[in-house]
Amino acid sequence: MSLAQLGEQLGVSRAQVWQWQDGRSVPTPHNLVELARVLEVDPYELFDADPQAPSLHDLRVRQGLSAKDLAEKAGLSYEGLVHRLDLGRGPAEVPEEVLGKLAEVLKVDVKAVRDACLRSRERRPT
Repeated sequence: MSLAQLGEQLGVSRAQVWQWQDGRSVPTPHNLVELARVLEVDPYELFDADPQAPSLHDLRVRQGLSAKDLAEKAGLSYEGLVHRLDLGRGPAEVPEEVLGKLAEVLKVDVKAVRDACLRSRERRPT
């Protein structure tokens, strides 16, 4: 499949696909999921993620969501909570209600979200 054909299937230009391939830019979470679909691979294969121990960012990207999309769909604050959790800078104890809302949108159980939030904190840059 050529870059032009791939771009056409994804609704982006050949140049955009080339920039992804060349490492000059990265696809949006939505485009990453679509790219995985077209290539018939798991989205985790297309970015640096540990599928056995995903962070909140990994779970979010796998669903094709930006942090703002996740906050909106979960009915939560972006700046005050979801963005901070995604960066590993959220509270150490995330309320069960918040975990439940995130789990529903991310299509995983509450334990997976809790563990992902902890991993995000462990992996955050210092």
